[in-house]
Amino acid sequence: RFVEQTHSSPGVAARVEQFLRGQTATLDALEPLFEALLSDETFAPRIDEGVAAEVARRVDAQAAQIDARAQERVAALNTTLAELKSQYEEQKTTLDRERTRRLEELESELKARRRTADKELESQRDELQRQEAMITQSLEAVAERLSSDRMGILNDFLALEPLLQRLGLGASSQRGEREHAPSQAGMATPFLHFPDLPEIESNRPHVQEETFFERFVQHVKECEFVFERDDLLAFHLAAKERAPLVLGGVSGSGKSSLPVLYAEALAGESVDKRFVAVDVNPSWTSPADFLGYTDALEHRFIPAASGMLHQMILAHHASKALGSLAPVFSVCLDELNLAQPEHYLADIMQAISRAPENQAINVFDPNAVIAEDPFRPYARLAIAPNLIIIGTVNFDETTRPLSMRLLDRCNLLEFTVDDYLHVFGPTAQTGAHQISGPPVLQADRDRWTRNVNVPARTVDVLSEIQSELSTLGCGLTQRRQTLICRFVANAPESLCSLDQALDMQLRQRVLPQIRRLYRPGAMDALKGLYSKLERMCDVPRTLRALDRLEASERTLDDSLFAEE
Repeated sequence: RFVEQTHSSPGVAARVEQFLRGQTATLDALEPLFEALLSDETFAPRIDEGVAAEVARRVDAQAAQIDARAQERVAALNTTLAELKSQYEEQKTTLDRERTRRLEELESELKARRRTADKELESQRDELQRQEAMITQSLEAVAERLSSDRMGILNDFLALEPLLQRLGLGASSQRGEREHAPSQAGMATPFLHFPDLPEIESNRPHVQEETFFERFVQHVKECEFVFERDDLLAFHLAAKERAPLVLGGVSGSGKSSLPVLYAEALAGESVDKRFVAVDVNPSWTSPADFLGYTDALEHRFIPAASGMLHQMILAHHASKALGSLAPVFSVCLDELNLAQPEHYLADIMQAISRAPENQAINVFDPNAVIAEDPFRPYARLAIAPNLIIIGTVNFDETTRPLSMRLLDRCNLLEFTVDDYLHVFGPTAQTGAHQISGPPVLQADRDRWTRNVNVPARTVDVLSEIQSELSTLGCGLTQRRQTLICRFVANAPESLCSLDQALDMQLRQRVLPQIRRLYRPGAMDALKGLYSKLERMCDVPRTLRALDRLEASERTLDDSLFAEE
């Protein structure tokens, strides 16, 4: 390799080769000597010492070499660290100067903006003070006019509101804001509370009509009230129909207590009787007085203090939530003819004359109130089937006569004063005794009124007396005839006969409309009516009522039914 790498001449290569052969011969000669020395134990310690010394020398040399390289590396790293420190200090100094400069600029800008804002605030404060002074002067003028002409101001506002809305200045222009942010007026809207509805199993035992009626009669007796059983039965049969029931008679005959007793019997062992008594006010002239009105200034609905609307909403809510398992609600309009019923009851009278699925009233315009008004969903309210409407009337000089329009839509049950005085118990009071038994649900009342088979005999009697009734000015209309037939068909045979049910309807729907007996032929028609009824059916109470009419000697002003 030496020759090949150095490209030496053949002579040099020969001399080198000769030298190597000489060295090899020398090593071969020394080989036996080395083996003898190594095999001699005398030289082993010295050989070990030599090996150890050589190892130590080589380790020291290697360590010195490593240390030298490390020193060089540390020196290089220290140089790099010094350079980095220098760069860091330079950048830190630069950043500090930049931060100081930016802070000075921001402080200067903030001071300038603050001076501008102070100037604007001062200007706005002066403007507000000026407007406040103007508003104070205007309010003083308005208050002065309001004290003298309140209705005039309201009428002026209502007249100008459409123009203000077009100009974007009216309250309606802010309707969108009101719908998203409730105003103080919206926060003041009365809260509509729905009580918890009872949980009733669909397979609960049904309440039989006969069982309930005996419960009702027993409860009246235990509360020490005295009523004829026939009157209680007539009340029950009329109350289970969807038409309103009116109790008439002189003051003090127990008319106002009977609806309460009936509501307690319906509730059974339930704590909530779901009954509301409404005291009719003589000043009522429209449904708004009876149900409530829309505040045109605050755009919210104000329910009337009567409580009628709230009871209607509760009945509607229960009917929607529970269906046929809804409890029964009832309301009594006490002395409903103190005001003109055809005025404040106009919407309800029109609704009850329609088919059951269309019996709804328009309470107010939903667009006239704010979106969060709790009464807005009930702007159009259906008359729930589980709501019983009862009214009481006094026939005296302080009340208004009932119109043919109202009598055509309701049952009028009259309590007459006979020669025998029925004395109530000394402690007669509603709610005096706890009733046992489950509450009556709408499903029970539905089963009580499912018979649609019209008795042919009832139709024959009504057809026979139509001519006399027409002469008397109270001919049967299709509505009254249908309601009479429905009443008789749904009167259970276990409680009364067909003639007894017909007797009740003649007194409730026919006799109350007989009037104007002073007309020619009226007395003859009255006698003919008496004769036909006596011959065709057994209606003793109707005949006695006709006797009283005939005995009045055509003095209708002194009878129980005043001139319309």
